[in-house]
Amino acid sequence: MAMAQETGVFPLTHTDTHGLQQIANAIRSIADPQEISVDEAKQSISVHGTAEQVGLAEWLCAELDKLPGPAAAAARHDYPAALGGGDRVRVSYLAHVPTPVALQEMLNLTRAIADIQRASGYPQLNAIVIRATPERAAAANWVMDELDRASGPQSQVAHEYTVNFDRRANVAKVLFLANARTPPAIQELVNATRSISDLQRVFPYHSLKALALCGTADGVALAEWVIKQLDQPAPQGPDTEPHEYQVPRTVSPDGGVARVFYLSSPLTSQALQDVAYAVRSSADIQRAYPVHQVNAITVRGSNDQVARAEQIIKQHDR
Repeated sequence: MAMAQETGVFPLTHTDTHGLQQIANAIRSIADPQEISVDEAKQSISVHGTAEQVGLAEWLCAELDKLPGPAAAAARHDYPAALGGGDRVRVSYLAHVPTPVALQEMLNLTRAIADIQRASGYPQLNAIVIRATPERAAAANWVMDELDRASGPQSQVAHEYTVNFDRRANVAKVLFLANARTPPAIQELVNATRSISDLQRVFPYHSLKALALCGTADGVALAEWVIKQLDQPAPQGPDTEPHEYQVPRTVSPDGGVARVFYLSSPLTSQALQDVAYAVRSSADIQRAYPVHQVNAITVRGSNDQVARAEQIIKQHDR
């Protein structure tokens, strides 16, 4: 039997035209009504759907149609009614998100780490709206709590969360970087970490110079090792001892070795790229990534491949 449909029209008083459309987008993502339309002349949103969808849309309008105020302590408001499927809907008002770009970064990594599809940001109130199972909503809370803090020197202690809803992952972490400060340097570090660890859920939050990671315990441990090697204050000079990590077979069936080679000769970004290309082509090693900030090449492969990579790098590092 088809569920009865109804229509709700909700006038908004504290939002401009752009905000009106953003609230409509949030309703579309979270409530998933049959129809939704915006009347800019009347500053209203019309929603057609089931009683649950219309009721949720009305609550979202009330939550988001507010005047922005001064920064305050973070707050969370939960939709009070039960929803089909046991989902929770929550609006999180964040206290220390400095720009709309930072809010979008927070939204993106919250989605990724908590594995949430239905989420929307509302920059006017520094708010993020999510709809998820209780387990995923709890993970989203953890991510936002870790990153919604005032800028400044952060503890270098890794903060860890046990993931219990995702077969692909069982650990999430947030790491605060000590030395990678610029967006290009942070992105280099992210790319190298993804390449060497096979961990795809590695996301930057530039406002705090932080990285959020999610994966298996072994994959996250390898990623954390890569980050520690590369988040250095300056080029380290030639290796006095190998910076190696034995790759567990839980990460790669073939195991192998991850290694960071710090070059003694300062190279331009392009020259470092050329060395990485030579390693890939001559050593038949696909995971070779240059990191200009520390004048290094990161590689991962079999023992023989990494030994060959070392010879090639020495030939170029003269």
